[in-house]
Parts: sequence; C-alpha cells; structure tokens
Amino acid sequence: MTSCGDHGKAEHSWSSVSELLEKLTRRVRREHPHEITTLALELEGDTIVVTGIVGSERARSAVGLELFGFDGVMKVRNRLEVAGFFEPASDEEEDAYFAEKKVASDFLGTNLSATSEGGDGLPSEVIRYPRLKQDVPAAAGISVRLEINLAEISTGSEPFVSLGAMAPGWNELAIEVQVSSPWLPITPTNPQIILREDGSSIPAVFHAEVPLDFKAAEGIAVTAYFLHGTRICGHADWPLEIEADSEEAETRTTPSPEIPPTPTRASAPATEGQPRITIAPEAAGPSLMVMIGREATGNLNWMWTAALPGETSTGSQVITVDGAAFASSLLSACPTLSASTFRRRMKGIGEQIWGAAPANFRAAYLSYRERLGTDFPIQFLSDDPFIPWELMVADDSDHLFLDHPVSRWPLSKSSAMAQRLPRGTILSFVPNYPGNGSLPAAIEEGEWIVRERAALAVEPKRDRFLDVLDGNHSAPVAVIHFAGHGRADSGKRDAGIRFEDDWVTLDDVTGSSVKLGRSCRTFVVLNACEAGSQSAVLGMNWGWPDALTALEFAGVLAPLWKVEDSTAGEILKHFLPALHDRTETLGRSLRDARRSHANSSVSALAYIAHGDVMAICG
Repeated sequence: MTSCGDHGKAEHSWSSVSELLEKLTRRVRREHPHEITTLALELEGDTIVVTGIVGSERARSAVGLELFGFDGVMKVRNRLEVAGFFEPASDEEEDAYFAEKKVASDFLGTNLSATSEGGDGLPSEVIRYPRLKQDVPAAAGISVRLEINLAEISTGSEPFVSLGAMAPGWNELAIEVQVSSPWLPITPTNPQIILREDGSSIPAVFHAEVPLDFKAAEGIAVTAYFLHGTRICGHADWPLEIEADSEEAETRTTPSPEIPPTPTRASAPATEGQPRITIAPEAAGPSLMVMIGREATGNLNWMWTAALPGETSTGSQVITVDGAAFASSLLSACPTLSASTFRRRMKGIGEQIWGAAPANFRAAYLSYRERLGTDFPIQFLSDDPFIPWELMVADDSDHLFLDHPVSRWPLSKSSAMAQRLPRGTILSFVPNYPGNGSLPAAIEEGEWIVRERAALAVEPKRDRFLDVLDGNHSAPVAVIHFAGHGRADSGKRDAGIRFEDDWVTLDDVTGSSVKLGRSCRTFVVLNACEAGSQSAVLGMNWGWPDALTALEFAGVLAPLWKVEDSTAGEILKHFLPALHDRTETLGRSLRDARRSHANSSVSALAYIAHGDVMAICG
C-alpha cells in the first residue's frame, strides 16, 4: 500500500523531461481548464525552458510557479505565448506583465505569491555583503564551525554581491556555497544560504578540522565559492582567526566577530562600484560544473555539481598530478601529427587525461552521460592552466569537447563570467609580415571577417592594438580579432603576439591601463597560427586568458599548440557566425567548429574557449 506521504513525494519527483511535462500538464489543466493549448519543456543546463501557448497571463505565470514545486527544479525560463481571445500575443522580451515577474520566476526557490502591490513594480538591484563567522579561533586538533552569509549591511570596506535586478515580492533566493582551503579539510553541514527580501537570511554552515600538526605561524585561509544553480557567481577569501597559543584554550567558546572577506586582485571594493560576485539569476548554468582548485601542496581539489532530472548531484576528490609535466609529455607532439595518424594518437592522449582525472569524477560523469546523453554543456573552472581536461576521452566516447559544449574559466584569478557577450564593433588586426613570415590564409581570414562580418580592419601595429585595449576606441568593441604569429613563453617573459612592427607580450596587457574589458566585456580571438616554442606546449592558452579575464574581458579563444594557417581560418569561419548571430551559445559554437575539421586536421583539436559555456551574444 502507498502512503499519502509517498504519494506526495511521487507527485513532486521526476526522472525525465517527459515525466515532468506529463505531471505539469495535469496540474495546470486542473487549475486552469481550457487555458492550456500546448506545453513543451526542455532541460537547458540547469534551467527548465517552457514553451507553448496558453490562454491568459495568469495561466502563463501559474506554469512557472508549478514548475518550482517539483524536486530539483533550479531555474525556469518562461517562453510561453499568450493567445487568449481578449489577450494580446505575448512577446518574450517585451511582455510588460512578465517583465514585472520575469526575474523572480526564473529564480531558484522563488515564490511569486507575494507579488508587488502598491509599488512601481519595477525590478531593482539587490546588494549583499559576504561574511564569515567562526565559533572559536583555529588551533591544532580542533573543529571550527564556520558560518558564511550574505549580509544586508556593509562594514564599508568589503566587496559587495549583486543579486541582480529583483522584482518586488521575490521572497526567497537560495545560494549554494562550496568552501575549500589548501590547509585543512572542510565538510558542509548546510551548504546553502537562504536570502529573503526583508533582509533576513539563513547562513551556510561548515566545519573545518584543523590538523594536529598545525602551527599558528602558518595561518589558514578559506575560499567560499557562490553558485546559483550550477552557475558559479564568484568567490570570497578569508583568513581564519588563529589561537595565539595553547594557554588561550579557555577562551575557545567565545564567538569570533563576523569577518569581511580579504580583497584580492580579482575583487573590487564597494567604493569602486564593481561587484566581485554577480548572481545573475536569469543566466542558465551548465548541466555539469567542475571546479579545480590548487592546494598549497600542489594537489588539485576537484568539486563538481550536476543538474539532473529531479535532483542535483555533487562530488569532490583531491588528486596529485604535476600538471605542467603531464601536459608537456602528452602534448608536445600534437602539432606535428599527420592527417592519417592524429585521430588515433589523440584518442590515446585523451584516454590518458581521462585516467588522470579523479576516479569519483569519472564514475559520476559516466552516470550523468547515461541519464543526459552526450550533448550536455560542461563548464570547467580551474586554477590549473596546464592540463586540457577538455581533451579527455571517456569509455566508448570521443573527446569531451567534441561530444559536449565545453568551456573553461580561471577559478580564482578572474572577474565574474559574462552571461551575454557584447554587441558592438569587431576590430580585426591581421599583420602582413614581409618575406617568409607571410601567412596567406591569415590575410584571407582578415578579408573574410571584414567582408562577411562587417569587421573594421585596424592598422596591425603594436601601439594601435594597445591603444584599443586601453579603451581608446570611439565605439563599443564586441570582438578583438588577431590572426598572425604568436609564441609561448621561453622563460624570458616573452609570450606574445607579433604585429608588423613589434611584439605585444603579456606584461603589456596586465597593467591597470587596460580598460576595454571593464567598459565593454569584449571577447578576444587570438588566432595565433604559430604558437611558438614547444617548451611551453600550451601556447597562447597559457597566461593570456588569465590576464585578460582578470581584466573583465568576456572570454578568449586561442589554440593550445601551433596550428595550420588554413585550418585556423576555417575554425573562425564556423565559430564566429554561429556565436555572433545568436544562433548558438559559446560552447556549442566552438564545439561545432571543431567537429567541422576534427577528422581532417589536428589543428581543429587545439582550440579552447575561455568564457561562460552558456553565453550568447547580445
């Protein structure tokens, strides 16, 4: 016999999109008879996208509310059209009714029962401030309780968190928190912060176990990563309070005050007006998010979260691997592989990378693939710039970034990911080198991007390029395109791209004078057809993305190794139109571009995207 409680659980659970659609349709047709014409659902990363036709705005809103009542529904994107007899047809972006409620109905755990009455009904930005509170000072061999919260009141010195434009009556918002430290293990008691419109909140709670051999002089720091659904929104760093000596043990029960986070280069104090953490609830997250942090020992701490039908799956594991040596030994021969041999040999490399990934992750990924197929989007956020995990080949599959839309982003040394890539001008820098240095296919690529994508050809000189990076172009810049020679670092801080008159190195683009990313969130394409020294196999992907994303550029596309001039141009011709015309996300645009030449040239497998895998233009 089935109990009432079991029946209630079954009504809220779902294991496939078709099952969710069946249960949703039954509910809303019961509450809104004759108003539901068609309904369709799609799982897009961590977001349920609902489309179809309903007879009223009330029915449209009710569908979104009902979806949040099902287990594991993190976000809802309501694309229903209203076609009632007395109702105008609804437009997704201009619908005035839903504009008031759109943000809230997309939110995790949001309740629209308390809608705005008596106010202007307009969304407004909600700001909170990261806090950490520990119950006792850290000392060898003890457990420290950590509370992490997002407070309504500022201390005046810490960076702030933007929750985005919240509609009045948004009620509650749940933010997942993952905490790590290179010095000590941390386990969650309650990994979720619940924020309420009235300013109250429930903190996330963790316990840190201080090792017996800990010495106070060493200090301890922790990092909290904030997630909405599976999309990482930013991080905050804190030093823990340390017990000065063992004689102070009697004071351990005295609670420590709340501690504002420690500013880092990637953070911005509130006085500068730039949030370090941007929740962006309207942005869809990937199906699988993988964070790879580097511990003080050099080990890699993997943490992952997956959005599955009816549930969320998480896991973690620490592995020991020398990323630089591992990548160098595997990838040094890639640029020279012939068309007849590269696919088999690259598969062998991918299988070795798969074997280096944590065993727990491998098992989890295979289970996700069984439930979601081989097309779900994956976001890597990594402090290890060396190993291209995107190249891994799991059992009976192709390279991860051929099966899936995949992108990466620096975990700790970057700004917040851009959910939307900017509109604006494409600026193209294509040097015409003299003599044997000429790259005919790059010249043709430059002509194509001007002719077909309305790009502006800019004088390919060092100072002109740096002038653009410094924000001295008269119009918004959507994309910077470079096609020419590049080189990896040879140990002399000389990694760079070559213009007609001189090189631009990493040291030229890491200073405070570079303002374009901050003002435009520009995307950068470094189609460096000769990535240079094989002593640093990662070519243009080592250093440049970290430098540019820390300066708030929206993303970077660059090859891992030296690529063929002709293939480089063909990859761009597949990638840029799909992305720029808003037909595909960043991850899908590059995945499809790779696929177009994956069996003809090893160069197609060299390209890595840095950015939000779910990002779209405009």
